Amino acid sequence: YRNQFHASTRRGWNNDPNRLVYHEGKYHFYYQYNPFGIFWGNMHWGHFESTDLIHWQEKPISLFQKTTKDMAFSGGGFVDFNNSAGLGANTQFAAFTSTGRGECLAYSLDGGQTFVELLENPVVTHKGRDPKVIWYEPQQKWVMALYDETACLETEATPAAKKSNRQRVNANIAFYESKDLRNWERSGAFTDADRDAVYECPEFFELPIEGKAGESRWILYGAQNRYFIGDFDGKTFVKESGPHGSTHGAFYAAQTFSDTPDGRRIQIGWVKTDSYERRFPDQVVNQSFTLPHEMKLRETADGLRVHFEPVKECEKLRGKQLANGKNLPWIKVHKLLQSCENDLSEVLVEFENEGAHTLMINGIDASFDGRSARIFTDRTFNEIYANDGLFYEIRKRSPDAFNSTRSQIDLGPKERLKSLKAYRLKSIWK
Repeated sequence: YRNQFHASTRRGWNNDPNRLVYHEGKYHFYYQYNPFGIFWGNMHWGHFESTDLIHWQEKPISLFQKTTKDMAFSGGGFVDFNNSAGLGANTQFAAFTSTGRGECLAYSLDGGQTFVELLENPVVTHKGRDPKVIWYEPQQKWVMALYDETACLETEATPAAKKSNRQRVNANIAFYESKDLRNWERSGAFTDADRDAVYECPEFFELPIEGKAGESRWILYGAQNRYFIGDFDGKTFVKESGPHGSTHGAFYAAQTFSDTPDGRRIQIGWVKTDSYERRFPDQVVNQSFTLPHEMKLRETADGLRVHFEPVKECEKLRGKQLANGKNLPWIKVHKLLQSCENDLSEVLVEFENEGAHTLMINGIDASFDGRSARIFTDRTFNEIYANDGLFYEIRKRSPDAFNSTRSQIDLGPKERLKSLKAYRLKSIWK
């Protein structure tokens, strides 16, 4: 039941991605980790390293909880490239919530393996969590985006919609600024009538508009991954449109890599899978993460929208080609799809027409809206990228259908499938 080409801890529980950073030839991927059991609790920071975004080496725990009442909650990471904190240029930093104290910063002098806290911790105290720190070049300063639950001018100016969660009536994303990473001042906040869209685990970055040189927008989203498009003046975020998109199914608390050498904005999220302790009484691992995918901002008929595409490195997973055909009738499609049964696969499918299409790959629903899709199917869930990346969805395997290998595409008796390719995918674990 352990997924074979998606990152996951080999023992215990994992959830939110934390501190995705590229540094000196390696992608560092930290995450919420319980080493003592297969359910949530005892939050530490686990650590993966990779040179290709696909094959991950599990490293020792990098941040430990102090007590069961003072855990190391979610946050982000960055590289202090200009020695703002006086600890040396290119020092790696982690920003995290200490549940017993507040927002804390820690630095690493051994390549991101272990971290030492700043003496000034906690650098911010408030009612909230999940710090994300970025460098704001126009004003030569660091900016921290935080989930906050305190009533403020912004929440009073924008009342919560009736459909919002009542417990999140004051939910907002607060902004703090610093020149030295040790002293922080609040500069503003952003909220929306849809409070759920700004709930916890904020992510915040600038994204260029594809095909329009020199033009960009700022993207802001919370743990539910429904994003806002707008502008940032160094103090606070001004919404142009949003929230857009969906929660993407079994997907939560996504973060993106900072300092990538080629400038790509690469996202990884937590896949909220089921546990299988009834079927596997000795289960020792629980939960998983998505494949890394690139986020691109493009013009559409409805305005600017974010598109999601698997990173090019995902092609390294491909093994034997299982199917390859064009202009296919239903009988041929059905026969080719049987090669995906009981296997790890990537399926590329294209229909003649746009619209809603019904598919099942190895017992997991893979239906989508659009004309074409790229579908990655692992043991307990799949990832579906469709409609040029506007449609992105994760679907879980039902615990009641763990043995299902059903694979089919619904086509009318006179319809033909424009094209179908399928590859067997290789495990990333030795």
